[in-house]
Parts: sequence; structure tokens; C-alpha cells
Amino acid sequence: MVKIRLTRVGRKNDISFRIVVQDVRVARDGKVIVKAEKHNVFHRVGVAEAAVAAKKEAKATETKAA
Repeated sequence: MVKIRLTRVGRKNDISFRIVVQDVRVARDGKVIVKAEKHNVFHRVGVAEAAVAAKKEAKATETKAA
């Protein structure tokens, strides 16, 4: 029997998964039948960019208020 599963790929703290078709007897990261594209789960870059934009906006409002 086969199942559609998620296989973990990516670096530490930069988690991504691939959707794969595997036999039920193999491990999560074991041999696959069909490989698919990677789906990012955690976007560190987007969070960092949002934090920088928020700091710039806060600084701009402080200069306008002063």
C-alpha cells in the first residue's frame, strides 16, 4: 500500500517539506516513489524584512512628531 506523505527537507530552523508518495513500510525520509516540489513552511527572511520595515516606519513617525 502507498501513502502520500511529507518528507522534511531544508536546513536547521529553515524547515521545508516535500510531498512524496511512499510505501507504508518505509521511514519518513526513506525511499520515495514520486518526488514533488518543495513547499516552504517557515520564512525567516520575510519576518526579518517585516521587522526592518516596522523599525523604519517607527523612526519616521518619531521624526514627524518631533
